[in-house]
Amino acid sequence: MELSTFEQLLSVPGQELLAEVARCAGVESDLSLGTRLRKTYAPDLVAAAVTQNHLRGKAATKFGADAARLYFTHDALEQSTRMRVASHRAARLASTGATSAIDLGCGIGGDLIALARAGIAVRGVEQDPVRAAIAAANLRALDLAGEVICADAQAVEIGTDEVAFIDPARRNGRGRTFSTADLQPPWDWVRELLAGRAVAKVMPGLAHDAVPSGVEAEWVSDGGDLVEACLWGAPFATTTRRATVLPSATSLVADGEPVAVADVGPPPLRARRRGDPLRAGHGARRDDRRLAARSAHRLREL
Repeated sequence: MELSTFEQLLSVPGQELLAEVARCAGVESDLSLGTRLRKTYAPDLVAAAVTQNHLRGKAATKFGADAARLYFTHDALEQSTRMRVASHRAARLASTGATSAIDLGCGIGGDLIALARAGIAVRGVEQDPVRAAIAAANLRALDLAGEVICADAQAVEIGTDEVAFIDPARRNGRGRTFSTADLQPPWDWVRELLAGRAVAKVMPGLAHDAVPSGVEAEWVSDGGDLVEACLWGAPFATTTRRATVLPSATSLVADGEPVAVADVGPPPLRARRRGDPLRAGHGARRDDRRLAARSAHRLREL
């Protein structure tokens, strides 16, 4: 999608078109709907609206009810953090007393949304002009404050009060990469950030010996999937290694409270001794402890 097309989609006629597509999709066939709408709207705008409606349906698994008001691209949606995971990370950052954050490579703004909702002032940096425009529009769509600029993340000055958040791209010309050597921005730059007030989201298969000294590595599991490793810069580190199992609607409840975090350090992740269940919270149900233990076992296999 071109930037000019997205800007048209945000206009009053574009919003009317989006609403009509949402009303008629599934009632009319794609062919008849597209043919009818192209009599009133430009073909590229119709294609963009139909695509957005489709992506909003797919995005509900990551963004919940908010997806119906947000904007996406195919690639950016695939790369976006699940909102449950982003919200967990944002809440933890807010609990440290952080009040301002800069997302260096914010994509379409999923993490900006989570940070803003956690009460943190946000600034996004995105080199791709379409994604930058989408991130800004997504903040506005949810009535959240924040600034998004189109720039190279490595060239932007980080404010003294800002925590740097970075989610380096994990794809190269051959597809998804599992090597820190292929990350963009470069891994060496990310490591330098993590010496200070910074948080980085990286691949869940990150090797233990790749974690910089003094940095906390938090592996996060959601819905039974090991989804990311979150690296907490030296000022935020509270342990060396941690496994976090996010609660679901039907499990991971202990004494009425979610069971979310279990320390599993220091490195390497320790084997669970008999009679020494992973510390999933006092009073956790046996099934919940088993789920947490399975997550830790998967982490040990990385």
